[in-house]
Amino acid sequence: MEEITDTQLEARVYSEIHIKGTGYKNSMSVNCWPMVMAGKNTSRAGLPYLISENRVLEKGDILVLELGVGVDGFWSDLTRTIVVGKADARQMGIFEIIQEAQKAAMDRIKHGIPEREVNQAARNIVKSHGFEKYFHHHTGRGIVFKYH
Repeated sequence: MEEITDTQLEARVYSEIHIKGTGYKNSMSVNCWPMVMAGKNTSRAGLPYLISENRVLEKGDILVLELGVGVDGFWSDLTRTIVVGKADARQMGIFEIIQEAQKAAMDRIKHGIPEREVNQAARNIVKSHGFEKYFHHHTGRGIVFKYH
């Protein structure tokens, strides 16, 4: 595995978006805001003032990539969580909780149901497993005219 820090990875993502664009109508006018959090900082994902530490990524690290990209006045926000290398049993257990929460939220989505009820369905699952203190952000994303 190539040795790379969280801030170096963040810089590579930023650079690739600016060099290659997004593919949307060959637009090269792109605003982007990538953030990479690793290790203990992943529990802060979704909070203001996200932190990269210029720390070398290690096998087993959980890594959160938050990527805001704006093209032609539209903003999209995408967040992905991965494990460097292979996930261990505890990490897989947490992943299963997240999948359960996502399913509960998806099952709640129906015409006329307020977003807060969809959000609460996911939060109820996470809380039942004792991880509510890590659920900082609202459920869901959209494509809008401003970042959040």
